[in-house]
Amino acid sequence: MSSKMTGVALLLVLTSTLSPGTAVCQEPVPLSPRYDRGLTLASSDGDLEIRFQGRLHLHWTAWNNDSAMEDSGKAAQDGFYFRRARIKISGKLNDNIRFKLQPDFSGGATKIDTAHIQIDGLLPLGTFRVGKLVEPFGLDTLTSSNDSLFVERSSGKDAISPDKNIGFLIGDSWRDSKGTWSIGGFRDGTGSEGDSFGNNDLSWAGRVTWLPIDNKKEKRLLHLGLAGSFRKPPGGSTRFSARPEARPSEKLLDTGIIQGVSSVHLVGLETAWFEGPFALQGEQMFATTQLDSDSDRHFLHYHVSASYFLTGEQREYSRKKGIPSGVTPLTNWREDGGSGALQVVCRYSYTDLEDGGIDGGVLEQVTLGLNWYLDPATRILLDHVWVSASPIAGTAIDGSSDALALRFQIAF
Repeated sequence: MSSKMTGVALLLVLTSTLSPGTAVCQEPVPLSPRYDRGLTLASSDGDLEIRFQGRLHLHWTAWNNDSAMEDSGKAAQDGFYFRRARIKISGKLNDNIRFKLQPDFSGGATKIDTAHIQIDGLLPLGTFRVGKLVEPFGLDTLTSSNDSLFVERSSGKDAISPDKNIGFLIGDSWRDSKGTWSIGGFRDGTGSEGDSFGNNDLSWAGRVTWLPIDNKKEKRLLHLGLAGSFRKPPGGSTRFSARPEARPSEKLLDTGIIQGVSSVHLVGLETAWFEGPFALQGEQMFATTQLDSDSDRHFLHYHVSASYFLTGEQREYSRKKGIPSGVTPLTNWREDGGSGALQVVCRYSYTDLEDGGIDGGVLEQVTLGLNWYLDPATRILLDHVWVSASPIAGTAIDGSSDALALRFQIAF
């Protein structure tokens, strides 16, 4: 999508929301501003609201590759670049109609990251969304990049977990927000413009979460989650691949195109434990590829991470969405002598794309990191990532690399 087209789309959203002659507002409505992690303009009765937010993620990465990685042609290069540069416009037109539009300007091109319309009360239970959405699969995938523990998400997001596609989603919380559920149908291969064409079958994905322990007074929480997806690959072919957990980087795992695929089944298991400043999180994903004339092929990814706030904060949790959310430092940097929040993190991940003659490779990674939250909107992340691939995609040799990755982030 061109920048001009994106500008027109943003203008249409603004004018349709704020113009006095729209069907929603028959008369001019005064809007009052307020700021809370975003600029909000709202009517006095709360029926009309529009919210402006954004994020800038500036990344710097330095790689050290061994000789095998250099010889393979897959050695990553150092980089200093905008990983994300997004503006989000969201709001509601009344108590039942909500919207979100979020273009991304990073990478030298304008693309639609997320765009959807939400209608409450359309169905007997749950809220209904339609547009380009994150599929309900993967705790790491669903957690906002603004709130991720590491500079990059785990390799499972590339290897197995579906990403953002055009489709519809129904979901809600249950048992007094002790859990969530969601299910939706999506079109694989949605482009950066948010479009998907062709006679493709819908892919289905669903997720349910539960908090068997939720003690707010003692700051103790246990999250359990289960997700699944049934997919009919377009053209009867599919492919699995994975990058290291630092970018820019090449795909070190690759199954190549797998032909004669009747369906792909995905299963995801999630768990997370929050205990004061300490948090432990784990996830395992399985992919089963059913072939027309052969036995199934099985691939997997799992990762486990731990974090601890040296300054006493706790990771926040969205009970409405069933995911970890932002962090509010006990003190802001240079405000009344404050220093912000300091968090140490570590992660181990394992991705296996080998089975039944498909030699997609195995990827093992360890990450150690330090996160500094200057205030609720600003943070700096520093990771050291060790990567081992066996074999490197397209070769028969094993290789390893390590990277220093740094992110400067502001989310407003």
